Amino acid sequence: MKGMERKTFEEIFLRWKDVVFREAYRWCGNEWDAEDITQEVFLRFWRWGKIPENPGVFLLRITRNLCVDRHRKKEGYPQPEPEKRKDDIMDLLSALSSLPEKERLCIELRYVEGLSIKEIGRILSIPEGTVKTHIFRGKKRLKKVLEDRWRISGK
Repeated sequence: MKGMERKTFEEIFLRWKDVVFREAYRWCGNEWDAEDITQEVFLRFWRWGKIPENPGVFLLRITRNLCVDRHRKKEGYPQPEPEKRKDDIMDLLSALSSLPEKERLCIELRYVEGLSIKEIGRILSIPEGTVKTHIFRGKKRLKKVLEDRWRISGK
């Protein structure tokens, strides 16, 4: 490998594989596509051979791009109707995906991955105050989206 040791790659893979999978799953909505995209993300990362300043942002950007590409390829083909999601967790994931990208990333890194505000700021290359603002605004939007969905569905 050019600029990255195998051990370094393995450490990054172990740290980020679940995050990449969950991001791919949110975009694709199914495990099979999410697994394929996760494999492709790390294959591209391995081939690239360099250690980016912020591996998490780099990996999530690749993930998003691959998901968008896959979605574009599927357009024009009849897609199965999505199953009704009655489970609160599925509602939450859906609502999260409707947030602006930076708000969603900050919320996921904070509450799903358990990272500190400082760590999130470092990963996303933004000031801690901006992280707090994205989290505050994201939670406010999330609450509104969920209240609207649950009011309509009668939950």
